[in-house]
Order: sequence, then structure tokens, then C-alpha cells
Amino acid sequence: MNFPLRLSLWVWPLLAGALAALVYGLQHRMGIEINADGWAYWQGGQSIADGLGYRYFSGDPIVAWPPLYSLYLSTWIKLCGSKVLVLNLSNIILIFLQGVLWTLVYHYLYAVEPNCATFRYATTYAGLYVALTIPLYEKQILAHNLLYTILPIFVITIWKKINNLARPGRSYTIITSCLGISLVETHISGIVYVAAAACLFAVAPNDCRRDRMVAALVVLAVPLAAWILTAWWLAQIGGHPIEWGRFSFMETFLQLSEGTSYFFLPRLGRIIGLIALIVFSGALLSCFSKLRSNQTSFVIAFSLIPLFLLAVGFSITWLNGFVSEPRHLLIVPLLVIPILISHLVISKTVGMKAAALLVFLAPVSRTLFWSDSGTSDDFVPIYASISSIPGFGKTLNVNGKTLVGPIGWEEPEGGYSSSGAPRWGSSQRGPAVSR
Repeated sequence: MNFPLRLSLWVWPLLAGALAALVYGLQHRMGIEINADGWAYWQGGQSIADGLGYRYFSGDPIVAWPPLYSLYLSTWIKLCGSKVLVLNLSNIILIFLQGVLWTLVYHYLYAVEPNCATFRYATTYAGLYVALTIPLYEKQILAHNLLYTILPIFVITIWKKINNLARPGRSYTIITSCLGISLVETHISGIVYVAAAACLFAVAPNDCRRDRMVAALVVLAVPLAAWILTAWWLAQIGGHPIEWGRFSFMETFLQLSEGTSYFFLPRLGRIIGLIALIVFSGALLSCFSKLRSNQTSFVIAFSLIPLFLLAVGFSITWLNGFVSEPRHLLIVPLLVIPILISHLVISKTVGMKAAALLVFLAPVSRTLFWSDSGTSDDFVPIYASISSIPGFGKTLNVNGKTLVGPIGWEEPEGGYSSSGAPRWGSSQRGPAVSR
């Protein structure tokens, strides 16, 4: 597939990215909520920028999260300082890129549609939907903001490879493997998307069986090997031990259905949410069963495999969160809903158009009624800089500058060695200066 760089291709993706960035910027113009994970990423980014490694301010290594997002933040911190404003700008860039890249995904998937006018109408709806969805569910300083920026490139690469649209040879297998490394080095959940890619490579119709199996093995093994080596190097082995999780697989599956139904309808509880999801999914599948398109099969496979693996992962690994949190399930509103509902928009049936409008109203209503009063314990004002003084959401004015400390109970103890010397050197004594 040769896509000429025409204005008609790039106009709506760029507009979708600009709209997403604008909404995000307006929502966080006074500051941002930073939870325990966000504090760890911020401390990691600051310590990398200071040349101290991927560590907490205590001196202990950060073991629960891969380092790529903190490395991204460290670049901004090194260039622009460590204020919350800089963190916001770093996220705005990612939000903008997501709006552009996810809208391009829809173009790549449906560029061969015979009805160009209908195609443009559908992708315009998809772009508008995703522009409102991205800033709504990626509000905090979390690695998923980078994960979902890399993922659309990963999706396009897989789609081109398995549909014989890529260049011949092993180049796209190598590209997919490199993108897989970036996913798992951003967040551990990237493994489920790497596994989905390996499954799709294994059943690709355009290669012989041996080549398919080799490509699938490379796509799966190379990112996993890179992730294990990084975890070993950073002393992160055992950060997420394999044992019984907080919930059984069935409880995790119910959480998964509840979280997924939230993107379609307001939260109604597990059982009602599951029923609503089943009914709505049945209506969608009955509509798309008539299409029998490769695009629909690809979207469903690349979404269901990661969601199933997420449920398995949360049921066998002790994690403090819930799989129903939107950040874990954003593949649904970023890929499934825009692609599937776009067909409902162009349907000739009034009921199908009404269903599409109902789903579209979910992010619209939540965006219009957005409230961020800044009273949350997690809220950090826009001009605050990070400090080594522990304090959950507490701020301190030093020489006219606002400093804010990380969460004390999340940061490990042991900032000083047995001899009494600070592990990171004398520069770490006392509160960090505003950068």
C-alpha cells in the first residue's frame, strides 16, 4: 500500500491530535493529580536527569516499573526543569501524537474501501471520538501515556505484515520486534500486545508455515528477552512475583467486563455492566458478521487476545490495582469502538445510527462535565517542583518557589548507607532545590 503524503490524508489526524492536546491542556491548566505510580516515574525521571540512575530519592532502585517512561520524562526535566508544567507539556506531546497516530490507524485499515466518501465520513467520526477519549482516560503521569503512543505504530506494522502490504523479507519482523521492546520497556502490560502480535504472525496467510512460526517466535522472544535483561540489570526481578493474585480469574473477568462496559455506558455495577456489554456486543457482531472483512477480524483478534491475557495476568500476579481501571483497557476505546461504531454511523438503519450516537455521548458528556477542583490529596499545582521531602501532596515554599514531596509511604527507606553517608552523595542531603 503506497500512501502519498497528501493533505487529505493528514488533515483530520492532525486536527484530532490538536483537539486532544487542547482538551488535555484545558483540563490540567491548574495542575495534575499524581498517584503513587506517578511519583515513582517522576522520581525516576529526576534521578536519571541527575545522573543517579533509575532510583527513588531514598537511593533504592525502582523495581515495579520499566524505565522507558521515566527516561522520556528525564529528557524533558534535563531540558526544561522539573516543574509540573513540564510534566504536563511532556504529556500534551504524547496526547497529540496519539490523536494523530490512532486516526492514521483507521486510515490504514480502511484505505482500500471502495466508497471513499463513506470512508472519510467514518474516519472523521473515529478521529473525533478518539480525540475526546484520549485526554479523558490518560489524565495522570503514567507510563500508559507513552505505551498508547507506541501501540498505534505497532498496530499498523502488524497489519501491513500479515496482509502482505509490507516490504518483502524480514524487515517488518525486525521492526515489530523493536516496537515490542519499546512496549515492554514502557510498561509490563506491553507483553500482552507482543503476545497478540506473535499469534497474528503465526496465522498470517502470506508466508509458509515455517516462516510464520519463526517470525512469531522472534516477535515474542526478542522483546521478552530484552525485558528480562533490563529487569536483571535494574534489579527488578521479582518486582511482580508469579503467585495467586488478589482475585480469582472469574472475579478478574467480571472486573474486565465492568471496565469495558464503562466506555459504552455509565458505570452501572458489575452484573448490569456485563449484561449491557453482552447485549451491545451482540448487536455489533450481528452487524459486522455481514461484512466478513479482514479489518474486522484483525481488530477483534488484536483486542480480545490482550484483554484475555490481562485477565490471566491479574489473576496470577499480585497487583495493587484493578484490571477494570480504564488505563488497562484503552485498546477498546482507541481501536475497537472507533472502527466498529464507524460502520454504525454510515449504516442506513436509524437504530444503528442511534447506537453510535449513544456511545459517542459517553466521552462527550464526561468531557463537558469535567471537574478538577484541585482539592484531591493527589493534586499538585502547575508550578510546583519535586523535592526529596516526603509528603503526600504536601507543598513547601522555599525562597519563593513551591516544592512538593513524593509519597512517603510508597518510597522505600534506606537513603543512607550503614556508614551514615547518603547513598547518592552529599547533594541528596535535605530538600532538593527547585530545578
